[in-house]
Amino acid sequence: FKHLKIIGKVKNLDLYLHTTGGLLEIPLKIVYLMREFSEKFSVIIPYRAHSAGTLISLGADEIVMGKMGEFTPVDPQTMTPLNPKGAKGNVITVAVQDLISFFSFLDEIGVKNKEEIVVNLTNLLHPLVVGSVNRSWSLIKLIIDKLLTLSKYKEEEKKRIIDLLSGGLPSHRYLITRWEAREILGDRVKFADEELDEMMWELYEMYKVALNPFTPYKKDPRTGREIRRVTAAIIETSNSGSHFVQTLEKRMRPDGKVEEVPLQGGWVDFRLPR
Repeated sequence: FKHLKIIGKVKNLDLYLHTTGGLLEIPLKIVYLMREFSEKFSVIIPYRAHSAGTLISLGADEIVMGKMGEFTPVDPQTMTPLNPKGAKGNVITVAVQDLISFFSFLDEIGVKNKEEIVVNLTNLLHPLVVGSVNRSWSLIKLIIDKLLTLSKYKEEEKKRIIDLLSGGLPSHRYLITRWEAREILGDRVKFADEELDEMMWELYEMYKVALNPFTPYKKDPRTGREIRRVTAAIIETSNSGSHFVQTLEKRMRPDGKVEEVPLQGGWVDFRLPR
């Protein structure tokens, strides 16, 4: 919001977007905000616009994708204290696609009486977890509907896109290329020409260096703890920006595996030289 206020209201606003995802409730607010400051809102996708990034793109007037550009489905996954546990006590994520696929399989093999199967399922999967999955599914369909309404899709188009992206694809990790994105979303998806595609990729390579996830740990001389500081996110405009800097501590779990524990983090603002 701070950087959009600096830019002010403009005719065309382009968002260069690379993300592996995030909270699915946030994209609707981001899209509304982008539209508050523009007459036409476009997203530029050099590579990954996964999950929440896909949602942001659905609310744009124009989607420009490079050769490596990709979306993913946005079927929700839930993780609660009531979720089933794995062999080592780890909490197992439950996705809406898992439940849809399970009942689709029963239909395919001709199972008519599902009552006993449902009872056995709820013995393994807490009913409140199933309820949480369904609530998340309803929420994501509502969010997609609102985003597609903003980008002026017709009702029949919206239903097809919602059904496909919220549970109609076989895996949450399924990668939707720009060719398939155009099949799903129509001519709103534009292919970057050779020159633009090269510029998009060069910029991505620059950000990849800045967002290096392999920053080594260093021992803190005061505490003896192994920590590292990484730039986890970058927001930039032509004259200002913010980096989210996160401090992580390396710890050993009881099972012998290494885990990273966030200690502190925050946004650092800067202004670019004119």
